Amino acid sequence: MVAIRIYVEGGGDRKDLQTRCRDGFRKLLERVAPRRGQLTIVACGSRNEAFKSFKLATEHPEPDTAYLLLVDAEEVVAKNRKPWQHLAARDAWERPAAVTDDAVHLMAVMTETWLLADPAALAAYYGDGFKKNVLPPAADLEGVAKKDVMLALERATKGTAKKSYAKSHGWELVGKISPEAIRARCPRFGRRFLGHVAQLANR
Repeated sequence: MVAIRIYVEGGGDRKDLQTRCRDGFRKLLERVAPRRGQLTIVACGSRNEAFKSFKLATEHPEPDTAYLLLVDAEEVVAKNRKPWQHLAARDAWERPAAVTDDAVHLMAVMTETWLLADPAALAAYYGDGFKKNVLPPAADLEGVAKKDVMLALERATKGTAKKSYAKSHGWELVGKISPEAIRARCPRFGRRFLGHVAQLANR
């Protein structure tokens, strides 16, 4: 059985948020591929720290272990660009020599894009006052700019008891959103990531 180790952008410098980040992604991915202890989420804080940690780990890989990097795209990704090409152009990151093209994955444009993919989960979490009608109706959310994603979340949540959306909400919500919703409304990168994890889990 292949162990899966995923280096994720998120959690900042606070241990409590890093724990929430790890827990959120674990809950999401265990619905895609139950791992029985073989799935490890590493919440790295910044995108640069995620890349550094991933790069270091892949320089000294453990046997029977698949290493993945998951970071925000930060910008809408050009249709003809693959993840490493996007990261090379935007962040000047070079693909480590020992890493395959499919080892890197993008949350396009950001984690919150995945949250918008499941309005029902958002409505259940925020309760009364949540304004579902202000969320982007786009079938493909990966073309919605970062500022518009955040504005939609803030407008939809500001009248709820939890107040406006905060990162601390985000990691809880990651564990509640539907993988099927991500696949449907984030068809290029969301579907690719979930499919890759499921494929590795079946090895």
